Amino acid sequence: MTKHVCVINWKGGCGKTTIATHLAVALASSGLDTGLADYDRQETAKLWEKLRPKDAVAVSLINWRKDFGQRPNSLQRLVVDCPPSLRTKRVQAIIAESNIAVVPILPSIFDEMATLAFLKRLGAIKSVRKHKKRVLLVANRYRTGRSASRDLEAFLVSEFRPCARRPHRLRPSQQGCSRATGGMVASGARNRNALAQPDAYDFCA
Repeated sequence: MTKHVCVINWKGGCGKTTIATHLAVALASSGLDTGLADYDRQETAKLWEKLRPKDAVAVSLINWRKDFGQRPNSLQRLVVDCPPSLRTKRVQAIIAESNIAVVPILPSIFDEMATLAFLKRLGAIKSVRKHKKRVLLVANRYRTGRSASRDLEAFLVSEFRPCARRPHRLRPSQQGCSRATGGMVASGARNRNALAQPDAYDFCA
């Protein structure tokens, strides 16, 4: 059975494709047959695939702008790079089918406010409201010690105190971390193993 992870936020420029490609590579590197469905109108993941080294770990790219909902039956994990929207029925269907919704957020007051409004709207979706799926915030471009990162951490703790955790630093994977490889995984065996689980994506890019 394929486990679905959608990467979504209606705030543009927060790093959805960056998180989606890195997550797909991390899952594939753990030995799972992984696909990346590109449903973002910019189709940045298509460029990512073209720039990847030939010896990079295999990730099946699927163009959902052309063939929405299609995927190989052999996939164990499917990461969906969503457009910055919640309005369309197709995006809502993606969320409904996903096991986890990953929401990237940048260390910025504008991103914090926009993401908070997005999460409230996301929480109105029935499957999210009834706690049938997990919603995971990922602090993108988080740098320990920087004032913007400290502000973001304070924001996360104040708004999500019961579940907020200090972000983990990432290191380049053994494949190398070129811009095209998307080779960042959570450091340490425990976090690498967590990436293979359908209910535990506790990492920060």
